[in-house]
Amino acid sequence: MNTLLDEFIAAPSAAIPHFFNGRALSAEDLKRLYTALDNLDERFALLHGAGIASGLNVTLQSESLKISPGWGFTRLGTPVILESQVILNIKDIFIETDDGEFKNCSEGLFLSDTVQEGRVYILTVTPRERLEGRAPMFGMGGAPGKCNYKDRMPGVVFRLHRWADAEKKLGLIAPSRYQNALAHLCFGTPTDPAQINSTQDDFWTELLPRDPVRDLIPQDEEPLALLHTLASGWMLDEWAVRRTLYPSLLERMNEKQIWSRNHAMVQQYHLQLEQMVKGSGGDPTSLQASDFENAFQFLPPVGILPAHFNTSAQQVLTRSGARRLFHEALCSGEGFEAQQYRFFQTFFLDFSSRWMLFFHSALYPYSNLT
Repeated sequence: MNTLLDEFIAAPSAAIPHFFNGRALSAEDLKRLYTALDNLDERFALLHGAGIASGLNVTLQSESLKISPGWGFTRLGTPVILESQVILNIKDIFIETDDGEFKNCSEGLFLSDTVQEGRVYILTVTPRERLEGRAPMFGMGGAPGKCNYKDRMPGVVFRLHRWADAEKKLGLIAPSRYQNALAHLCFGTPTDPAQINSTQDDFWTELLPRDPVRDLIPQDEEPLALLHTLASGWMLDEWAVRRTLYPSLLERMNEKQIWSRNHAMVQQYHLQLEQMVKGSGGDPTSLQASDFENAFQFLPPVGILPAHFNTSAQQVLTRSGARRLFHEALCSGEGFEAQQYRFFQTFFLDFSSRWMLFFHSALYPYSNLT
């Protein structure tokens, strides 16, 4: 399109009706108004990025899921809001019978995968709306109408996606490491993260982290939890797939530094470690090195370990150095394979009688922490 200086260029997608006294007002006019306002809101939401802002925590209750109130945004910028706690029965699937007003025939054809033993699932939440109630109509002779719904009620739908590729990869992994391996499959941790050169340009395509979970699901859905239906008991892991909000513009400027992914990696590791401590009676000193290595193949870029592991590798760092270590690891770290290093090329910060801080020496050389 050719144009001139000072010439008006229209943006039809954002057009809103112009109201004035005497204009004939129709439902179409109001729909156009609210559609334009919704589009504007979604563009503002995209500035915040996708993820969970608050709540929407998932806990396992027998073979149901308890989900707390909360809200967040999808990758399309659409808000997802759950106003009250729900108990989700994942054994049954709801079938919509109301055709609604001008319902899209293709909508609702997707059905959640049914829960079966030995499978891996991703629980997601997606925004939806439903027509409810009846509004009075004029000029119809009192005849009932099918289109006179009163409200367009916003809400959400929970879905379950089977992850068949993840199930295949578990065939080569010891059962004790299932949770750790699945989490790092979700994080997109490379087979050998130490081979990544942290001094290279962060804009290089090969350095951009993958997000296998979001590659699996539609863009209008936000993942909440990973579910593994083992015969020995179901395993639920929120932080393997859950992400906090992070400004999307910053992600696009430097996609290697996806802080929300690294934050989730640390959270997931520490929650699994907490489960191990609780399982040992609440005393971390009762954990053996073999227990730890049996459970973890991959570690996050920074974290804590029971203090009696590999005490010969401890290094003394200043408090400011430790803060910088933690900050850098959260900002740009990659997970690494614990089995390969067995912690001997990893520095530890002894900050209590029971725990030590670790970070990966190949990515964060000790000489650089001054």
